[in-house]
Amino acid sequence: MIHLKATFDRRRTKKDGTNPIVFRITVNGKTRDISTGLSCYEKFWDFKKSAVKDKSEELLILGKRIKDTELKLMEQIRTYENDCPFTSDVQAVKDYLCNKKPNEFTVKEFWLEEVKRLHRANKHSNALLHESILKRLEKLTSFNIPFQSINYAWLNELETSLKEAGLNTNSVSVNLRTLRSVYNKAVNQDIVDNSQYPFRRFKIKHGRSAPRTLTIEEMRKFFRFEPTNEKLKLAHDFGKLIFCLRGVNFTDLAIMTKDNVKNGRLVFHRSKTHKLYSIKILPIVEEFIDSHKSNVQNLLLNILSDTEYSDKRNLPKHISQRVKVLNKWLRMIGTTLNIDEPLSTYVYRYSHANICRELGYSMDIIGQSLGHTPIMTVTSGYLNDFDMSIIDRMNEHVVNAVM
Repeated sequence: MIHLKATFDRRRTKKDGTNPIVFRITVNGKTRDISTGLSCYEKFWDFKKSAVKDKSEELLILGKRIKDTELKLMEQIRTYENDCPFTSDVQAVKDYLCNKKPNEFTVKEFWLEEVKRLHRANKHSNALLHESILKRLEKLTSFNIPFQSINYAWLNELETSLKEAGLNTNSVSVNLRTLRSVYNKAVNQDIVDNSQYPFRRFKIKHGRSAPRTLTIEEMRKFFRFEPTNEKLKLAHDFGKLIFCLRGVNFTDLAIMTKDNVKNGRLVFHRSKTHKLYSIKILPIVEEFIDSHKSNVQNLLLNILSDTEYSDKRNLPKHISQRVKVLNKWLRMIGTTLNIDEPLSTYVYRYSHANICRELGYSMDIIGQSLGHTPIMTVTSGYLNDFDMSIIDRMNEHVVNAVM
């Protein structure tokens, strides 16, 4: 059922001190606002009645205009419910009430709606990625165009512009794949016909990333390094921790909670792939955890502040900033040690795998350790059915080899 309610929008205050009056439509708990083009001062709005207070002739006229608009919208809603009795798409309802046809959507409008949807689904990293890529692409071309305008020639020109802007093949691929994802959603929502799909002919090129790894000897040099200040020490500790946890992703470390510690292991789902990991806590890892305990809510490590961790919408940005600072100090350590490969949190993941290979372990076991193949089968939330001893022994061997 579709609900309609006049609302005083406190979020946006105009220069004259008034706030917009909008109609809020609700479908299955999801909401959208429809502008009325009207506004008033907060003191003249009755929040209990959701109406303008009748205090003057001018306010009486304003109230009548709002009521007339409401009656028209309610009539449209009844028609829509008769035609679509099982509707659950609040955006489709809004488009209908605003008399907006699918082909009137611009790519930018649809893209921004997708950003909002991802945030509502708590997929904040993906939402921020979509948002940043749209901003980058808008510097090269306009997206205030219908989807029908995107064809092979348009995509080819955009790819060329991205390369001219200095992006490598992989970065170009990320931008174009995000655009393709948005286009696919527009097709699924009948914004554009599938017969006009341009990505059948236009193929997105993928580049191969050069391996960024350290040898056993280089990793030994890193472990033997003696930091000269607290920032270098923290970076050094985190480098060792990431390596000793089989190259765990820094984002997973940042949001790991005390509940992830189970029977001497760290058990967690990787935020990027959602695969389940179970890593034995070695003595060096336990020592680090004890030294860097967090006082923020239930977090395991002292990486994020309470304000940052509570700000779920911008949490990926906060973690990204932490990574940038950490990588800055790691690079300083690498320069001091005359290591050619610029050190970063990324390097430790694949250095662990590279050293596993140097020590003679099979690619199958290394792949399982990295999560490239199914690591375990989970039944009723328990891990009793999978023997992790082989991967545990490999990790202990690798850590002992560099220590």
